[in-house]
Amino acid sequence: MSSKTAVDPRHTELHWQKTRWTAQNCEAWIAGCADVFSAPLLAEFAAELHGYGSVVLDVSELDVADATFLRFLLRLRDPEQRTVRVTGARTHLKRLLDVTGLGYLFC
Repeated sequence: MSSKTAVDPRHTELHWQKTRWTAQNCEAWIAGCADVFSAPLLAEFAAELHGYGSVVLDVSELDVADATFLRFLLRLRDPEQRTVRVTGARTHLKRLLDVTGLGYLFC
């Protein structure tokens, strides 16, 4: 089981873990702060998810999400056009997805 943590003294940690996966599908969770300071870890997480046709990402424990996290989500979809579904989004992430018009991509 893969699990990673990034720490920046100005922010809380970012954690992620794959919970269930097959050759084509992956379920995972992400928690903490997904922002510019955790961008290298988000890139590593995206690479870990490469090759799956479908990704379900539980974000219920994500405290902070900015444009860096949106780029992460979009990179998960392109160029392979895999299905990415976000579950458990809190109000701040729902609002970010709605304001940017990207929410429909990850339902």
